[in-house]
Amino acid sequence: MKKCFLILAISFLTTACAPSVDDLINDPALLSKITKQCAQKALSGEDINTTECKNAAKAQRKKMGNMIGGLLD
Repeated sequence: MKKCFLILAISFLTTACAPSVDDLINDPALLSKITKQCAQKALSGEDINTTECKNAAKAQRKKMGNMIGGLLD
């Protein structure tokens, strides 16, 4: 029982600490840092199916969409 609680607590804390998509869009240095970390994880075979990596990918797509939309306007 204690192990389950500990696992849930750690899972919650790591999820709660991940920067949001908007945070990453507003902080290009942080987005770059997390993107590099996720790329390194992918190259070493580690799991990149994390909230942090997912948010970084979403932020990149959103920024690209904003840039393309600005060019078309």
